[in-house]
Amino acid sequence: GPEYPLSRRKANPELKPEASLQADLGLAYRTSSLTIHAQAFSRQMKSCIYLKPTGATASESVLGNDTVLSVYTYDQAKAQVNGGELMLSVHPPAIRWLEWSLGYAKTANSISGDDEKNLALQPADKLVTSVRIQAETFSGMKNAFALFTWSSFTPQSSVASFEKPFDAYSLLDVSFGG
Repeated sequence: GPEYPLSRRKANPELKPEASLQADLGLAYRTSSLTIHAQAFSRQMKSCIYLKPTGATASESVLGNDTVLSVYTYDQAKAQVNGGELMLSVHPPAIRWLEWSLGYAKTANSISGDDEKNLALQPADKLVTSVRIQAETFSGMKNAFALFTWSSFTPQSSVASFEKPFDAYSLLDVSFGG
């Protein structure tokens, strides 16, 4: 993911409260062995508060070392964030202890700031698949489970001016419990 160096942030007393309007739509279809979810959202912000580089630097002692920090301030502009997610879960009745899921999520944003075209910290598109194995009891644990999740993130080039684009990457998450 992106790297965020140490920085100094200046307050902006001219900021007004953010105002936004958001619409969400979700649909689901379920059978005894299949679940499909689809969700979409759109958020319009009249006065989105965002971080903006000033181009200035400040020298400070960080952990006993003199460090040059970039200085940022906060600004406001109109912004829009849209996104959606599609999820498929297969849970066969004949194999009640197994569930497989596959999902895709996408988010897009824009801002009408002076120098900015993208909001900071926006997620990359991702494809997620997981397998869940569960048992009523296992080695004395009730409701025992093992969950294996693989998340693949696409490259992210729609970043704020002070962020670095990043390459595609994947994460594996393994969870056990009961």
